[in-house]
Amino acid sequence: MAPSEYWETHYHFQQVSEKREKLLGEQTLNILLINTVVPMLFAYGYQNHLSEYTDRVIEILERLPAEKNRIVSLFVKAGISARHAGDTQSIIQLKREYCEKRKCLFCRIGFQLLKRSCQNGENP
Repeated sequence: MAPSEYWETHYHFQQVSEKREKLLGEQTLNILLINTVVPMLFAYGYQNHLSEYTDRVIEILERLPAEKNRIVSLFVKAGISARHAGDTQSIIQLKREYCEKRKCLFCRIGFQLLKRSCQNGENP
């Protein structure tokens, strides 16, 4: 699907660029799937008690590659593996619900990391 005529000459709002064909890359398409199609499909299945839709969401997330972003990179650096988009969505949710709310002791990962750093004599 081609973008509108405006985007043929813009990369940013209010800044004209050379006219070029603009295509969505695979990573961008995956992010759109993860952040738009998957939640809508899940919500529809959940609301209508259609497990085939909610099950399909899990299949989609397990087939899409792991996202590459700052949040995921921090968890991977801490030793948490991210094999597919389902894992990375879980990691992002953990960060929102535990890390950002400073509930480390209630998070199994946070607790283990704090425990490890205390055993190594580090200051958490």
